[in-house]
Amino acid sequence: MDPDFLGRELDGNLKREFLVRGVDPAGEKGEFQTVITGGPIFTEDMDFRLGGVLKKENYWFQDILV
Repeated sequence: MDPDFLGRELDGNLKREFLVRGVDPAGEKGEFQTVITGGPIFTEDMDFRLGGVLKKENYWFQDILV
């Protein structure tokens, strides 16, 4: 996947982009990892900001700073 996907919210628009580019929208082929930052099981949403971007071999990563 391209680094332009990093740090984006997983919503309907992103899922459509995945399908256009041939990415499994559930990530079951290891294309991406997600981070849950809020929801009904949380007492409060997680406060975070996005950090730097790094490429290792053929994989892109983005830091999540809390």
